[in-house]
Amino acid sequence: MIQNNPNEVTVNKKNKVAVNSNEVHLNIGGMIFCTSRNTLEMYDSFFRMLSSNNPSVKELPFIDRDYTHFRYILNYMRGSKILPKEPLILLELREEADFYCLEGLKSLLEQEITDEIKRSTSIIVELKRIRERLN
Repeated sequence: MIQNNPNEVTVNKKNKVAVNSNEVHLNIGGMIFCTSRNTLEMYDSFFRMLSSNNPSVKELPFIDRDYTHFRYILNYMRGSKILPKEPLILLELREEADFYCLEGLKSLLEQEITDEIKRSTSIIVELKRIRERLN
């Protein structure tokens, strides 16, 4: 038997998972994500409301959203500030942060998007200067 601490999953000899009382399963667009109730209730967000309305339920209701970038949402709630660099993903993620009412993440994404626009604009300006010099 593997046991790390009381808030983690315990695996028994038959490879079945014994779920602790703090573990919650989220079904985001058909993909199951596992986290703790503490993580869900850390921010004043969609998840706090969802978790507090279902305090004894291990599997929360299906959430009809695209799961593609949900790992960034969940990792943000776990304390990570690492974001993707691709502008389209940043825009998609901002919409998800807005849906889940994660204002801090939304602000981080808006700053990153603004910075990306500035970088792109300066690249475009520099390319125009180079083209003018070549003509």
